[in-house]
Amino acid sequence: MSTTESTLDLNATHGNGHRRRHSSDTAHAIVRMATVPLWRRLLVLLGLSGCVLMSACGEDKIPVEVTGYNHMSDESIIGFTVDGASGPNMAPKSGGTSFNCCVKVPKDWQPGMKARVTWAYGSGPPGSRPAPPPQEAEVEIPKYSRENLGTVQVHFYANHRVKLLVSKFGIESPCSVFPEADKAPWETSKDLTEYYTRGKGKSEACEGLRASRRTP
Repeated sequence: MSTTESTLDLNATHGNGHRRRHSSDTAHAIVRMATVPLWRRLLVLLGLSGCVLMSACGEDKIPVEVTGYNHMSDESIIGFTVDGASGPNMAPKSGGTSFNCCVKVPKDWQPGMKARVTWAYGSGPPGSRPAPPPQEAEVEIPKYSRENLGTVQVHFYANHRVKLLVSKFGIESPCSVFPEADKAPWETSKDLTEYYTRGKGKSEACEGLRASRRTP
């Protein structure tokens, strides 16, 4: 698990001495970047192009881990970022088991919240069709509460479609806000459904409030 937190200082001002040091540091960074694989360089550059989630919503934020789900059957994801914070790579039809740290998320959801996601596809065996080019998308953030605030989950689908969810609930949970069609190839866990409707979990709430799915 990576432990690098994504942070940006957009408001700092510095003197000439710092600017000279900054120029030198930038030159060294460019040299180092030249040794990085092309796909990762593209992800880094795309990730630096904006920090919608982190910069647009005030300062009351909390660091959370990043994970991903690859819903595709014929494409792998060899790297992705959320507002510059990197996520794990994923084989087809896999995900939700590796977590990278961290990206800062506002404690309170606000209408219109978005995040910038960049990703790169993996290449197949020699002789197969080439991988699609790296992609970038600005993704809306569905509503969440402080009670269910958790991991940033990025979901990848065919035709360069991507969705993002901030939640402490996994994709198989009945508390996930995703419709069942968007969960495939995963399915809602019957055991968890039973837990939240009839078991000990019936006194808990998917939204952090009193449970609305109680049965008599």
